[in-house]
Amino acid sequence: GVSGVSGVSGVSGVTGVSGVSDGASVTYLDGTRVVCTPKSQLALNFPFTDGVKITEKYIIIWKPRALLLIYDRKTSLLIWAGAVKGNMINTVNVQKMSDTEERLLVCENSGPVQIYTLPNMELIRMISIPPPETPPTSDEYSYEHPVNCVEFSQDQRWMIAIGDDTQFYIYDIKDGAYEHFKTIACPGDSDRGEDGCNMIAWDRYSQLFALASEAGCCLLYSAPETDGSVSLVNTFWNFSPQSEDTKTVMYRKYSDKVYTVRFETSPTEEGPNILAFAQGSVYLNLVDIRSGQRQQITIGEKTDMLGGLCFSPDGRYLYVGHSERWQDQASLASVINVYERAEPATLQQQCITAIRANLSTWQSYAWNEHVPAALVREIFDPLGPAAPYHPLL
Repeated sequence: GVSGVSGVSGVSGVTGVSGVSDGASVTYLDGTRVVCTPKSQLALNFPFTDGVKITEKYIIIWKPRALLLIYDRKTSLLIWAGAVKGNMINTVNVQKMSDTEERLLVCENSGPVQIYTLPNMELIRMISIPPPETPPTSDEYSYEHPVNCVEFSQDQRWMIAIGDDTQFYIYDIKDGAYEHFKTIACPGDSDRGEDGCNMIAWDRYSQLFALASEAGCCLLYSAPETDGSVSLVNTFWNFSPQSEDTKTVMYRKYSDKVYTVRFETSPTEEGPNILAFAQGSVYLNLVDIRSGQRQQITIGEKTDMLGGLCFSPDGRYLYVGHSERWQDQASLASVINVYERAEPATLQQQCITAIRANLSTWQSYAWNEHVPAALVREIFDPLGPAAPYHPLL
């Protein structure tokens, strides 16, 4: 499957792929913001891969048995290949220390976070999460708690770490240190016994971070205060369309684990607006974090798998890693679904939409006296026989 897809820049000229309707419309989040339309799919030529991380300098691929491949992004030359400690890599992340120094943090499924130099892959230290009472030595490797993800705030002030337990861990990372600052309990459904988290996303302004929870929701938090305290801003449940119920218990009943989450990346004066998150298959959710409006996009079938997702740097494209079964149902084809941000609706388009949704209330309106005939036709002609009346007919 394709997982952990992040940092992808724009893709051009990829259109007309079978199974994707170019320019097909989906519901607006609101009258003035975005709509995502499937534009194309991008086939991946990688061999079986657990995840991909793309940065300004590197393409980092991790595979089964903790194997890691690092390529130069500009030349595509292999820089380093080998195995890190442990048996399975969950995610990796790159921390930029300066213009000339970067570190690679490897989150392994049964041991501490491993911190390496880039691109030489020299082990600097390891961080056990949760922090042990007695810190391990630099070469000690204990198989205890899975670490699913670590993520840095954009201002390089905080690091959040998550695993399979019901807590997340806040670290102070200024001056290159990794000091455990605070442990916060995650809300969730204890009856399911699956309250751990799979992925973290920070917004580009370091104001908010979001957790993809196995309890079936996406948890939105404010950035830590100086004392490490955080506030739960909102909880977005990953429910299927047939389970739209006002009771939280229904959301929990129908919600599947959330595996991946990302904030939009387009710069705005008011901060981030759109949050994207996905479960393991079928459903991709987009939420307007200010208004609470959302849209849900169906991708593939229940037997398919969704992996990582990310926005392009300019916020124009949304990439969704997707593994779909071929006709023989025996093998997987790895693709990236590319969704393009549509132009915001104009005020006239919003008015037309509102009128069409409430035609019965406009039936006695004197259209011929107050509205140009061309605009009347723009409102009513596309409706055809579905319109209860037509002012010009």
